[in-house]
Amino acid sequence: MVLIVHVESDYLRGVFGQVQLLISVLLVLIGYRRAFILSLSLITVSLILALGHTVQTGTTEALPGIISYTAALVIISVLYFFRQQHLKQLITLNKQRKRLKILAEIDGLTLTYNRRTFILRLQEKIANQHKLAVAFVDLDNFKWINDRYNHHVGDRILEVMAERIYHVLGQAATVGRLGGDEFGILLTDFDPNEQVALFRRLQEVMSNPIVVEDLSLVVTTSMGVSYYPTDGERAEDLIRKADVAMYHVKNNEKNHYCFYRSTLDQEIQ
Repeated sequence: MVLIVHVESDYLRGVFGQVQLLISVLLVLIGYRRAFILSLSLITVSLILALGHTVQTGTTEALPGIISYTAALVIISVLYFFRQQHLKQLITLNKQRKRLKILAEIDGLTLTYNRRTFILRLQEKIANQHKLAVAFVDLDNFKWINDRYNHHVGDRILEVMAERIYHVLGQAATVGRLGGDEFGILLTDFDPNEQVALFRRLQEVMSNPIVVEDLSLVVTTSMGVSYYPTDGERAEDLIRKADVAMYHVKNNEKNHYCFYRSTLDQEIQ
């Protein structure tokens, strides 16, 4: 009878150990740090009790439990380590995907939208039937500056111009680099009475001297503006007509702005 009870006790202890290991593994696979600490604590307590029993009795009957708990500690530690590594890889992959998405939408130099994304944003606003103003901004004599100095100077000018646009219009403004030295600006929910003052302010700020290395350069802008729905109902038409208005300024006085009107099409032709 004593032998049977002893065997049953060992059997139950073994079953308890296996169940405890299974629960610990499941807790670790959940991935939470608290779950790992809990399972680690449970197994550590069981290991200490088994070691204490061995010391007190001077027998080896708890040796299988000691081996089992030690193995369990190793197993859940390894599982937790690889689980954490997997989570880190997923986080890194997610960041890379977000970065690629941003790179697909943003101009890397000026950190404004690229042409494709700017047009998409414009189309979205049109679909929501917002009242819109589209400004096409071209830097005067930029090619001459780029050729006279170097691309580093030209790049810095583009960066500063983008910063100045955001400074005047705010970070909520939709700004895109539509070409080498061309920017598009999308304004919504504006006050028509404030438009002239806004564009005048924008040109004043953009024409302030730009210091690049030992150079102090003044770069002016020519700007054309079109409106939705007055001047068109498609993104491409609004950009084209703002471009037409911009070229009217470019071909006449530069360093100014012009609102699109139908008679300007004849000048381009």
